[in-house]
Amino acid sequence: YLFEELCNKMPYVLSAVHKMFERGITNKNIKPNFLQVYSNDVLVYKGEFLEFKNECLNLPEIEPKNSVFLKIITPIRIKENNIFVRDNIKLETILRSIRHRIAKLQNKEITKLPFTPQYKIASRNLNFVDFTRHSNRQKTTMKLGGVLGNISFSYIDDESYKLLKFGEIIGVGKRVTFGFGNIKVF
Repeated sequence: YLFEELCNKMPYVLSAVHKMFERGITNKNIKPNFLQVYSNDVLVYKGEFLEFKNECLNLPEIEPKNSVFLKIITPIRIKENNIFVRDNIKLETILRSIRHRIAKLQNKEITKLPFTPQYKIASRNLNFVDFTRHSNRQKTTMKLGGVLGNISFSYIDDESYKLLKFGEIIGVGKRVTFGFGNIKVF
């Protein structure tokens, strides 16, 4: 979904990963033997290349749903009007963040949502959780709070649902590389 036509280059990417693990990773050159790669539920790599067919590259369709349950697994850190959202996070804000991340990953210009999300909130159970992290390199302590919980939507439009499914893959909000912004859509 994210890399579109570059998916056709997947054998080259797997070859590079294979070479990297042959040399070893980390400063101790650890050579892991556990790497397995699946494409559309077909095992295509397990220490060596297995059978790789074109149907491995076909993207499955995302089937839209009328009602959606969004579970926020790790805190979402999103700013709205230059202030971190503490408890009343809006679907539009989440969708904007996902679209922003997709544009960055694809090295494209960041644009507004090309549609107006249609939905109704059935229920909402959100809390702001605050974390602190000490950076030895910077000799500072950072606040890393975010929103946790779940939201149920009814009558959600197809475009919003598809963006939420992308959000499951790439994460939502700031500090995704720290493990924040992990969501699951049911």
